Amino acid sequence: MEIDIVVPVWNRPVETRSCLVSLVEHSPGARFIFIDNACDRETERLLHEVADALDHRALLVRTNSNIGLVPAINLGLSRAEAPFLGLVRNICRVGKGWLPPILEFARSHPDAGVLMPLLLPEGASEKRMPANCSPAMEASEASIDAMVLRRELYERAGGLDEGLDAAVWCARDYARRAHREGFLAFTIGTSVVFRSPEATLGSPSKREEVVRRSAMLYRERWEDDSSFCIHFPGEVTQESIQQRLDLFLAAARQGHRVTLLVSAKLSRRLSEMGMSRVHENIRMEQLPRLFTAGGAQKLLAAVRQAYSRTTAVTGVDGIPFPGEPEAIPFSRFEELVRAAEAERFRPLTARDDVQQVTETGGFA
Repeated sequence: MEIDIVVPVWNRPVETRSCLVSLVEHSPGARFIFIDNACDRETERLLHEVADALDHRALLVRTNSNIGLVPAINLGLSRAEAPFLGLVRNICRVGKGWLPPILEFARSHPDAGVLMPLLLPEGASEKRMPANCSPAMEASEASIDAMVLRRELYERAGGLDEGLDAAVWCARDYARRAHREGFLAFTIGTSVVFRSPEATLGSPSKREEVVRRSAMLYRERWEDDSSFCIHFPGEVTQESIQQRLDLFLAAARQGHRVTLLVSAKLSRRLSEMGMSRVHENIRMEQLPRLFTAGGAQKLLAAVRQAYSRTTAVTGVDGIPFPGEPEAIPFSRFEELVRAAEAERFRPLTARDDVQQVTETGGFA
């Protein structure tokens, strides 16, 4: 088997049946690891029924109590043996042909460690997908709803961090850890999975405390995700931007958002070469042909409205960012990115790993 797909399940028999039927039908050659996370009797019978029908293509693991979503995922991943480790939650239904594009991309891109399908809300139609949907784009976060991991990444980085909130911080942290180990995260736009709504359970105050603590642990480990808005004057060339692409990608892979303010002509040229589809955290905004100074200020204000922690950057040292005296020079932006890469994104030694697990209470 080329891939083992972990399916953590806690109740919701209707959605679970839909998930399992779609997986069995549209995942040729896969082995399934069902984690019965202390389900109710109806869901438990369903899992037994499907596992028995699949015979050697299924492994059913039952816990004595609900151990939580992330621990259940880690339990399933620890039982996987294939070169690729899949994860699909029981609130998801995979679309026809969802798996081959992911595996094909992974085979041809050895640095792709985390591969995710395009997640659409249940009830959406694949026919209404955007026509310009990119076949593959680097992503800023992993997904605990549906993703595929390369075994080499899993063996180096381990499982998901059980000390972090599953909704946001756990997935974001895993993408940072993948980058630290030399792997990238991608969304494969030609692979589609549909996701049902999920009810929030438990005490709202406890939930808020978990999210607050998770955010604090994430920032201690990686610092804050920031936003940079970089102004390039009209005389900047396409070649000049291309030469800096590695730096923009380094910032994006660290979790930062990078917005490039460029002329309309340069924007078109960069889009033609695929710049707008390189990484979801890298965006281009066109400066107006007239009154470019005011246009730059308005674009910066819009970016700051979306991301309050936005720093203005002069794209060319010595040429000011219009109306933004506090903008940092491009050389300072480069220093910040390179320093973070050296300090926080170098592979950990075994001693570092042990220390981080002890400090966070999770898998670092």
